[in-house]
Amino acid sequence: MLSRTDLGALLDELCGPARGLGRGARWHCPVPDHVDANPSVTVTVGRRGIERWKCWSMGHGGTAIDALCVARGIDVKEAIEELGRRTGAVETDVAPRPRRTARRVHESPRLLAPAAVDYVLAAERLLWQPAGRRVLEYLVDERGLDPDVLRANRVGADPGPRTLRRATGLPKAGPGAVFPAVDADGAIVYFQTRYLTPARNRPKYGNPTSELGANPKHGWTRPAGGAAAEVVVVCEGFPDAYVANAAGYEAVALLGAATATPAVTAQIARQTGRRAAVLALDGDDAGRAAAQQLWTGLRRCGIMVVDLPLPSGTDLNSWVRAAHQVPDLGPPRPVPSPGPAVAPAPAIPTP
Repeated sequence: MLSRTDLGALLDELCGPARGLGRGARWHCPVPDHVDANPSVTVTVGRRGIERWKCWSMGHGGTAIDALCVARGIDVKEAIEELGRRTGAVETDVAPRPRRTARRVHESPRLLAPAAVDYVLAAERLLWQPAGRRVLEYLVDERGLDPDVLRANRVGADPGPRTLRRATGLPKAGPGAVFPAVDADGAIVYFQTRYLTPARNRPKYGNPTSELGANPKHGWTRPAGGAAAEVVVVCEGFPDAYVANAAGYEAVALLGAATATPAVTAQIARQTGRRAAVLALDGDDAGRAAAQQLWTGLRRCGIMVVDLPLPSGTDLNSWVRAAHQVPDLGPPRPVPSPGPAVAPAPAIPTP
């Protein structure tokens, strides 16, 4: 049944027409709550000749069955029946999936595999060696990031597969900057690789496969000096977080605007404690939608929230680069008890 299904045509129906043609075609993610502003879904053919889709932004993916399940909110049996009607196959053509044991809420997330940790540690060393010079120049000269902040956050350089050998399932689409996500104890729990020259119609970021580690959908970064101001800055992506670190603030890097889910918001709230939060998300529709979700969720947790709306088409990194200064988010303020009152925004210099 799956071999008879044209996955591209199904995605056209579920997600809208593809952008691009052939192997370069990309679709919006079929997951309803993923605001996939720039189409990030591609289709490949697996070893058994079955077409599979993958969202390179959030890590979603699967077969036509999975696409129908997430897009229409139906179960596997209903999806199989629907595809059977479309292709003329009968339900018995598809072997039933093994039943998975439901994951308990209190279970710890899967640790990053040793092979992935080794990759991050090797990249961290290479950034400060001749092999990593191209990546370092990109980060410091092109992006304007502070070298001390890069060191503090263990940023690395992947010079490419020819220079840095890596295990299957790790990013391999060319040279890139490796941005680790660490937990409160400094352990590496995830990473993203930002390719310097991504191929046309290919994602800018490479992630480890789900077999190597669970995507936490956000990561914390810290200033180089150690002690941070009593304000936490929430933004999109690690480079923006490093900009906030350069100004002395601890920061949260959302791994895409669509990751501002209630679950992630609750995690951020727990780790923020009684500090205020400043939202500095990208100046586009997806960023504004994410900021609204975070605003609502964090305030429900009793956290003072200040929105820093960025100009259209900018992110914190590009905005600060254009302004030639890092925004001053003002002195610490007391955190109010939960309620409808909106906290006044602290003074922020206009670029």
